[in-house]
Amino acid sequence: MSPEKRTLCGMFAGIGALLALGLVGCLFFLPASLPVMGGLAFGSAAAAGLAWHMYRTLDVTLSLPEKSAVSYARKQSLIRMFIMLAVLAVSARFGAYLNLAGTFAGLFFLKISAYLQPFVDKWIFPREGR
Repeated sequence: MSPEKRTLCGMFAGIGALLALGLVGCLFFLPASLPVMGGLAFGSAAAAGLAWHMYRTLDVTLSLPEKSAVSYARKQSLIRMFIMLAVLAVSARFGAYLNLAGTFAGLFFLKISAYLQPFVDKWIFPREGR
C-alpha cells in the first residue's frame, strides 16, 4: 500500500476512534446527549470527507506543473473551507438534531487525527517496513 493511502487510512481510523470515544463520553457524561452525538457524527463524517478531499487534491496537485498546481491547491483549500462553513451552517439550522459544538468537535477530529496519524499508522500496520 502506498504511503499516501496508509496516511489516509490512519486519518480515517483516528477520526473513527475519536468519534467512538466522543460518543461513549456523551453517553456517560451528558444527560441530553442525542443532539451532541448527532453533531459529533455529522462533523466526523464531514471530517472524513475533507480528509479524502485533501488526499485527492494532493494527488492531482502533484501531477500538475508548478504554477497551475499552486492555483489548484488554493482553490481546493477554499472549497474545503466553504464545506466546513456549510457543515456548521447546517448544524446551526438544525439545532434540535445537531448540536453546533458537537459538530465543531467532530470537524476538529480531523486536526487531532492528523497529529495522531503516526501512532495510528504503527498500530494499523505494525509489520510493514518503513
